[in-house]
Amino acid sequence: MVALVGVESKYIFDVIDILSRCVIPVGGCVRSAFDQRVAGDLPRLCSTDALDPKLTGGTFLVPLLTPGRRKRVVDEARGIGLRPHRAVCDRTSVIADSTQLGDGSLINALVTIGPNGSLGAHVSINRNASIGHNCLLDDYASVGPGVTICGGCVLAPGAFIGAGAVLGPKVHIGRNAVVGAGAVVMRDVEPGVMVVGNPATVLRNDIEGYRDVGV
Repeated sequence: MVALVGVESKYIFDVIDILSRCVIPVGGCVRSAFDQRVAGDLPRLCSTDALDPKLTGGTFLVPLLTPGRRKRVVDEARGIGLRPHRAVCDRTSVIADSTQLGDGSLINALVTIGPNGSLGAHVSINRNASIGHNCLLDDYASVGPGVTICGGCVLAPGAFIGAGAVLGPKVHIGRNAVVGAGAVVMRDVEPGVMVVGNPATVLRNDIEGYRDVGV
C-alpha cells in the first residue's frame, strides 16, 4: 500500500492507473501544504489525513510532474514520517535489467529504457518516452510524453524535458534547465537555461527551474 502525497496535479489519475496495473493498492491521497497555495479544484480521491494511523511509517509517491514542486512535497512527506516507495514501472514499459531505478521514481506506460542506465530518486518519465543506453537521469528529473533521448545523455537534478523533445547522443542537460516541447537538442544545455525550437536555441537563461521552481 502506498500513499500519494501532493494532489495538486491531475496527473494523479495517471499514477493511480499505473498503480492499478501494477496491483499496488493506494492507501490514500494526502493533500500537502504546498497544495494549499494552488488555486482551483483539486482531485479528491480517497483523501486521507497525513497522520492517519494506517499511513504511519508507510511509503509514499508524489504524483507531480514539476521537479521543484515534487522535491518540496517529498521533503514534506519525509517530515511526517513516510518513506519513499520503490520505483514503480507501468507493466507496459520495457526497462533493461542493467538499468538502476531510484526510489520514488515513476515510469508511465509504453516507456522504453536501454541498458546500463541509471535513474536517481523521484524521477518522472511520462508515457511513450524512449531513453537510450548509458543514460543518467539524476534526482527529480522529468521527461515528458513522447520524448526521445539518445544514448549517453545526462539529465542533472531538476532538469525538465518537454513533450516530444529529442536529445541527441551524449547531450548534457544542466540542473533545473528546461527543454521546451518538440525541441531538438544536439548540444549541452547549461544549468538554469530554457531552450526551444529545432535546432534548440536559448529562450531564457535566468530560470530557477520549470515554472521557476528549482531543486
